[in-house]
Amino acid sequence: VAAGVAVVYAALLAAVNLYDLLSPMAGFALMALNTAVAVAMSVRHGRIVVVIGMIGGFMTPMWIGSELRQPGRLFLYLFLLQREIAHGPPPPADDTPVAAAP
Repeated sequence: VAAGVAVVYAALLAAVNLYDLLSPMAGFALMALNTAVAVAMSVRHGRIVVVIGMIGGFMTPMWIGSELRQPGRLFLYLFLLQREIAHGPPPPADDTPVAAAP
């Protein structure tokens, strides 16, 4: 699963920077979505998925870049990413049955 998250980052990076298939804004949005999905999948698949997702999340602004300088949007994105790290994903659901009280 972690390799799949990394491959999606690489495919989006190539689609934006190498082949011009996506606009930078669309590529940024899809990479941010990939980060959110990685954090959500980490509940079930382990910490390596969230580590790959967070590395990709922090690298996204550098990979996509922009001709326009918009520090407000950049810092808002980084703030939301940091907040997600601090909050973390919800704990996995405990599927063990609860014994009935006698």
